[in-house]
Amino acid sequence: MNSKDMIDAWRKAGQDLGIKVNPEFTLRLKDGRKEFLFIQDFGGPKGTIATSVHDTKDFKELQELGFYCSALGDNYTTYHRALFTDTLNDWGFFGEMNKKPDWYNGKSWSS
Repeated sequence: MNSKDMIDAWRKAGQDLGIKVNPEFTLRLKDGRKEFLFIQDFGGPKGTIATSVHDTKDFKELQELGFYCSALGDNYTTYHRALFTDTLNDWGFFGEMNKKPDWYNGKSWSS
């Protein structure tokens, strides 16, 4: 489970950056229903499930369902615009191109 601080930081990112963030995204997995932090349109066609680095046990099953998964450290418990935009740029935008945010440049950390 993600910390309240991480959820709050991503809510602020959603508002500031104009992206869709759902901190109560519910999926039925093999061991029951679970809530995840979901970032739509980034990471892959189905979006990203973001978790704490301490909670990655569901990644394999989530990836099998087609989600991009990212384990985030404590630096994502406070919203810092540059860090969050760099992260989202790294993940890539997969939404409708006419809805691409103005700040998005698609630059990955590996380039």
